[in-house]
Amino acid sequence: MTDAAASEGKFTLTASRHFPQWLAGTGGGLAFTSHQAGKIFFLGTRPDGRLSVFERTFARSSPSCRRWPQSASGPMRSVL
Repeated sequence: MTDAAASEGKFTLTASRHFPQWLAGTGGGLAFTSHQAGKIFFLGTRPDGRLSVFERTFARSSPSCRRWPQSASGPMRSVL
């Protein structure tokens, strides 16, 4: 996180130089959560090879459920 982003409370993501190419080469993506912050992140690659990031924030997070090829996550009070 840069100093300017930290002072504004913004989140920034920095990847290593070859990470997007590696991720594209696997043909997959990554998903990870931050239970304390109530966030879930999905990483993938765009057709042009750049990194694609989708982030979702939940007011109160709950554990995620993963069953290939589907996944689900939601706020504590939702019914999945």
